[in-house]
Amino acid sequence: MKKGMIKYGPKTHLVGTAVVVAIVLLLSVATQYTFAQDLKSESKAPAPLARMSGVAAVAKGKLYFIGGITKSGSATGVVHEYDPARNEWLSRASMPTPRTSAAAVEFNGVVYVLGGRKDNDVLSIAEKYDPASNSWSKCAPMPTARWHPMVAVAEGKIYAFGGIAGVGNARRVLDVVEVYDPTQDRWSSLPVMPIGNSNAGAAVVGSKIYLVGGRIRAGADASGSATGKVYVYDTRTGKWETGPSMSEERTGLEACAVSGTIYAVGGASRGSNTASVEVLAPGANKWTLVHALRKPRTDHNCAVLGQRIYVVGGASAPSVDGIEDTLEELRPSGSD
Repeated sequence: MKKGMIKYGPKTHLVGTAVVVAIVLLLSVATQYTFAQDLKSESKAPAPLARMSGVAAVAKGKLYFIGGITKSGSATGVVHEYDPARNEWLSRASMPTPRTSAAAVEFNGVVYVLGGRKDNDVLSIAEKYDPASNSWSKCAPMPTARWHPMVAVAEGKIYAFGGIAGVGNARRVLDVVEVYDPTQDRWSSLPVMPIGNSNAGAAVVGSKIYLVGGRIRAGADASGSATGKVYVYDTRTGKWETGPSMSEERTGLEACAVSGTIYAVGGASRGSNTASVEVLAPGANKWTLVHALRKPRTDHNCAVLGQRIYVVGGASAPSVDGIEDTLEELRPSGSD
């Protein structure tokens, strides 16, 4: 283990009443939904620090869980690395700018963290983390400061969609689209989205970026409302199209793609968190409910490592006491 790293393994808990309660809660979650079991679920070593509204990305076979809000209610820049082969976490160099509600992607083995907020400051800052050197450096900032943007990599570029400007009563959902060229360290503006959106899931299939659910701008409500709609951006043509809507409206969800199949995981709507997972198969015109998470969660993170989906952090209840350290591995059928 390198100097300065702290090693964490699975936690050991007392068994008894707590186990019984956990089983009852799990069964109550599962019975809320009718779903086809084509996802296998397994709990993994919990993260060393519980947090929500962080970011996660996979680079060089490891999962990186970065920043977010802790149970103290403050933003952090802490970074933890998860090794699925060992089921262990390591502490890594902290992000220079502590923040929450940012977005992250991996490009060429480097993790980029974009935007977010720190207290009442909405950020345009872009920083990148190189796992090989365990070091951070700054990139050109986004032209538009925002939190809860949707970010994805396609065709060698990083695309940033929507997000929220302002805080409190000054919040407004954005429709801006900006693209970053990592080789040039340069941002460019693109035509706006069909409708402003924030805190949606983003998944990539080929040259197309799927923005799933989120909080869309709705009439006079500049802060937006949860949606089940799906908008698809083709990076080759620059055109938008509408995809099939999910069966549940949700914001604060995560979306990811495994072998062309898109998974929408968790989220919240109408003041309630959800444990459901929906799937959109290649060529399908309807989402299918396939799995329920072990507990409801929103403002969590998902990342794909190989053919497996890792779900970490988030909030299972409205207060800071509901902020999670749990890590769940989802394995689609045929991935073993």
